Amino acid sequence: MDEDSDNECPICFSDIKPENKVKLKCGHCFNYDCILVTYQNEIRKSNRYYKGKKRNCPYCRGDGGYLPLRPGMLPIQYIHKEYAEFAKTENVSQFLILNKCKAILKTGKNKGQQCKCDIHECGLCKRHQPKVI
Repeated sequence: MDEDSDNECPICFSDIKPENKVKLKCGHCFNYDCILVTYQNEIRKSNRYYKGKKRNCPYCRGDGGYLPLRPGMLPIQYIHKEYAEFAKTENVSQFLILNKCKAILKTGKNKGQQCKCDIHECGLCKRHQPKVI
């Protein structure tokens, strides 16, 4: 790939913003969200149909390596190298952003990531506080 194509994600064909850019072990660049979904799909396929590699670069099919762990995101097995440490301790607090809601989202686009809302007294935002009847 030449330098001009490093600014365009080969998965979604949009421009890659510097804060969202991830360079794989093979040297190809992608939007973090695009390559994360691609890796997750590879894991699902490999668990169901074949026992292949789990972190292939979608561009060259070479080893893409582990993805860097973003702040406020829990490590995912086969995708983040920090997962082994997380699985031993299951200590979620070491991966959370301070002064933000401590809830981990369970559904939607940001599933498995920390809620980014400001916290109140109990450490949770209004949406994630338990309802008092």
